[in-house]
Amino acid sequence: GSLVESKLDNPELTYLFFSSIAAEYKRIRKVREFAEGKLRRLDEQKRAKAVKPRGRKIVKRIYSEDDDAVVEELEEILERQIQDLQDFKKAERLLEDLWNDNTESLATFDIMKALFELNMQQMQDPQKAAMYMERWLEENPDDPMYKEYTLKLYDHYMEVLRDGQKALRLLEDYVREHPISIDTLDIELKLALANELLIRNFDEARRAYLRIIDTQQNDPVVHEAYYRVGFVLREGFANYDEAIKYWQTLIDKYYNNEFADKAQFAIAYTYETYRRDYTNARQNYEKILQLYPNSSLQTQVREALLRIEGK
Repeated sequence: GSLVESKLDNPELTYLFFSSIAAEYKRIRKVREFAEGKLRRLDEQKRAKAVKPRGRKIVKRIYSEDDDAVVEELEEILERQIQDLQDFKKAERLLEDLWNDNTESLATFDIMKALFELNMQQMQDPQKAAMYMERWLEENPDDPMYKEYTLKLYDHYMEVLRDGQKALRLLEDYVREHPISIDTLDIELKLALANELLIRNFDEARRAYLRIIDTQQNDPVVHEAYYRVGFVLREGFANYDEAIKYWQTLIDKYYNNEFADKAQFAIAYTYETYRRDYTNARQNYEKILQLYPNSSLQTQVREALLRIEGK
């Protein structure tokens, strides 16, 4: 290994050597970990050589002839190495080299997607698939697809890798770089939900929901922020009056929004369970029957009214 790496100075041959060691000695933990460590270092060196300088903002993705040529070479690799030969490791190496040789091309987006699918489908390595998306986002912060793929990577962290901390850091980095606006509301909401439900950081969740509410947009994201901040205030701070105030504002300010019946139920339930104020609880449960006859909560409301009957 040292001979191939140091004396011959051949990165591709070195990568092949340590890949074979990792595969052949996969049951011997120390040897496997040593080889995998070498492979990670080689990957890092390759990426470091291919760092893409931040350029002008890309307003529209219009491919040049050079970009089209990169896409054509990409398709040849996929057809030859994956479809015909099914040599997935070589396909990955060739795609990485194509990326490194064309870091300024818009077609790195297509290469990233191909590497992501290769690792998800054929190589079944979702961790490495995420690394390719991370790299593309790092190199292309001004690309029009940046936000969409930030959200895709967030879903990948949450649903596939089950790594809530990475998902949270990804959103925090995005919000730090992009001041709140109509375009960032959905990411702000995901960040708030992660703080509330994933790591139970009620302080940060409240701040994030209030940032969204302060935009005063008549938007489903703002409606949901009103709805969720009520639970943060109730569960995180035992501030029942403030929670009820936000739910009532949601109902009054945004007529017939998609959370209105749920907010009305939250008010009634808070009066019943947290305040033991059965008069107000009954009045608010009955409002759901009157104002939201098609609500999916109708059965629960009737059960609640029976539960507090006579109290």
